[in-house]
Amino acid sequence: MIKKNNLLITFVFILISVQILAQDKIYFVSGNNINVKIIEETADSLKYKNDLSTELKSIDKQKVSKVVYLNGDVSIFVENKNSKNNKRRGFIGGVVGISNPIGKFAEKYEGGKAMTGIMYSINMGYKLKKYIGLTASLFRYENIMDQKFTDVKEPWKYSGVLVGPLLTYETKKNIEIDIRAMMGYVYTNMPNIMENGENESGAFAYSLGVQLRSNIGDRLAILFGSDYFSTTPEFKYENNSKIIQVIESISFNIGLAYRI
Repeated sequence: MIKKNNLLITFVFILISVQILAQDKIYFVSGNNINVKIIEETADSLKYKNDLSTELKSIDKQKVSKVVYLNGDVSIFVENKNSKNNKRRGFIGGVVGISNPIGKFAEKYEGGKAMTGIMYSINMGYKLKKYIGLTASLFRYENIMDQKFTDVKEPWKYSGVLVGPLLTYETKKNIEIDIRAMMGYVYTNMPNIMENGENESGAFAYSLGVQLRSNIGDRLAILFGSDYFSTTPEFKYENNSKIIQVIESISFNIGLAYRI
């Protein structure tokens, strides 16, 4: 009789142990977690029983990060604020690339005689809402002149600051696509091809571009971009005549950014 009672007690103990282990798990936004049995789920809360207690408890879903059910299913409710995957709203980074002159800037006879050059810039952006934000660029371009049409070896140099709106779309593979339209002020240095005149001038400028950001971690991203740039500086002679040079280029660049 005693042996049968011991077997019964052991069997009950095993059933209780299995019941305790075979439970759902609630993960809280705070980082803690508990083993429970989910009884009911409403639009705003979860109702559950904890361990062997018969008391039905309730918790607001806003406090729950996720629930892992006994059958392996997972329900995500609120992103853990302490998670490394927490989305970043902005970035700042540097890029380098090539600058291809187009239009009158590339013309060999009456134009700027410019050839493919280099560019480098510091780009930044910050999302104010899900898809909309602000962006800025501090940059410098250099384009040498075609030596077949001139003896001047100095390059065209233009640098400045542009700011404007940013439209961002985030894909499911840690890639963000930026479309940006910027305007600002650019300082241009013309090669020394004029006598008795100025070789420096400032003017309004604008840029249209697209940028792809491939996030390789919580804090870093690789940048790939292409931009159209335009400005029209005026260079004056001593006799009050002037040269108006349209500068247009399309650049392709690559760089690295720090996510903020």
